[in-house]
Amino acid sequence: MVKYSIIVPIYNAEKYLNETLKSIQEQSFEDFEVLCVDDNSEDNSLAIINEYTKNDKRFKLIKTPSHLGPGFSRNLALKIANGEYIACVDADDIAHKDFLKLPYEIFEKTDVDAVWIKPQIYWQSKNLTTQMDNFVKWRDQEGGLLNITPENISNYPAYSWCKIFKKSLINKTTYWTEDKLYEDVEFYYRFYTQHTKVYVIDQILYTYRRHKDSILGTNIANRNFEQHKNLFDVTVNIYKYLIETNIFEKYKKSLLTLFIKNINEFNKDTTFTKQLRATISKTLSQINFPEAYQDLRPNLPIDWL
Repeated sequence: MVKYSIIVPIYNAEKYLNETLKSIQEQSFEDFEVLCVDDNSEDNSLAIINEYTKNDKRFKLIKTPSHLGPGFSRNLALKIANGEYIACVDADDIAHKDFLKLPYEIFEKTDVDAVWIKPQIYWQSKNLTTQMDNFVKWRDQEGGLLNITPENISNYPAYSWCKIFKKSLINKTTYWTEDKLYEDVEFYYRFYTQHTKVYVIDQILYTYRRHKDSILGTNIANRNFEQHKNLFDVTVNIYKYLIETNIFEKYKKSLLTLFIKNINEFNKDTTFTKQLRATISKTLSQINFPEAYQDLRPNLPIDWL
């Protein structure tokens, strides 16, 4: 068994893939495997992957049967991962030199379930790098410990690429959404409602690239709203998970917080007003609102709910 399995879902990433894989190859901590999941790319991505698998035995190629998205790719890789710890890297991002080393040191000296790392964002169109302004709020105890609770679980970003977790904690109820965007959100709630001990490293170890070809690289007005309704669909999936695992009462306020964040994601742009209202109405019925939330209604942050 290797210490790390690094999952890299890849689809038409030839512009950035070599830089991404090279950043992984040059890690200061060397005991890892890289599961490169080619999701039926139509560009030169597969050839780039093959160069790495040919020259470095730590790199392995996995192919999906058709183009099925990053959630399917990650779930497929997770099934065959040999690592004690799982890290995810997007195919257009950069893992800094100690991306694996520093989390490994934390896992070795603590009993945490996951380690979160500090990312920075590279805005390619502006050639500008910024930090996540809210990062300091992630640490709630001296030394970087963070306990995920029903009260704070909705306060943190759900991205998979800034979180490393123990593979032994994964069970049949923990997975990424396979047929929709925002697949990270469902995995986040499925994992961190079960495993709550986190350590946050206050050191930049990852660069997340924002560019015009990425899913989040354009403004809301330039996106396909039919695709981005997925955020509400994933919320419904989380509701079903909370019901099935008998923890809905414990997390229902968190679910409503997530739902309201979804609304705010799109509400600033009038392009989607009619579609947004229809989606909101449908989602409310699917999460059994208002019947299941009567005790929360006086304290809801928006009047019309």
